[in-house]
Amino acid sequence: MEYAFGTGSLFAVPTGSNQQPVIFSALQDFTLDITATLKELFGRYEYPLTVARGTIKLTGKAKVANFNANMFNAAFFGQSVVTGTVILSAIDESQTVTANVFTATNGANYKADLGVYYAANGVALTPVAASPLVAQYTVNAANGNYSFNNADNTIVMKINYQYTSGATAGKQIVVSNQLLGQANTFGVYFATTYGGQQFNVQLKACASAKLALATKLEDFTVPEFDFQAFADASGNVMVISTNE
Repeated sequence: MEYAFGTGSLFAVPTGSNQQPVIFSALQDFTLDITATLKELFGRYEYPLTVARGTIKLTGKAKVANFNANMFNAAFFGQSVVTGTVILSAIDESQTVTANVFTATNGANYKADLGVYYAANGVALTPVAASPLVAQYTVNAANGNYSFNNADNTIVMKINYQYTSGATAGKQIVVSNQLLGQANTFGVYFATTYGGQQFNVQLKACASAKLALATKLEDFTVPEFDFQAFADASGNVMVISTNE
């Protein structure tokens, strides 16, 4: 007799030689569904004379409370993970208009404007290319310099924008448009241990159909992966290993 308790451990290994395995850290739950179609043969009576099993669909779902570029790429995108600068967002940064201008705190690494609004009432200003009127502004993306109309002098603004950290330890996945039919494939390895016994499942080849990121008020964000397993080049689909 063998039992299982807890979420276990889940790994994905991209298809190919010398691929880096990734662990689904902070795994919240893992579900594996094996669903077959049944075909019934009826005669004159209510119940079928016989039943035959048709195609089988093997799908899985994993929820993991961790954000990791390698994990997202291995289990869904299958593109390149680039080590480099980290993109950050400044949210509701407070700045006061002085002599018609101010510069964002992270102006030296400025990347993209995400809007300006009056701190006092939350009314949004309108971006323009040049010569801003009241309740308008311009921004120089090269240095994060904001310019305003004379009427907005001495007024406190809230600004939102993106910038780069300048650090080199971050990772980015630049997702490009691929031809139809392209599907990132990977193997899935699951293990759970209880009472000194271990239960293991290996899915030989998988492709992900869904990556969901849903935030909640007063709760953690838990990315969710949906995937489907299929036969590998050798015709194998799954290995199940028990201690009993």
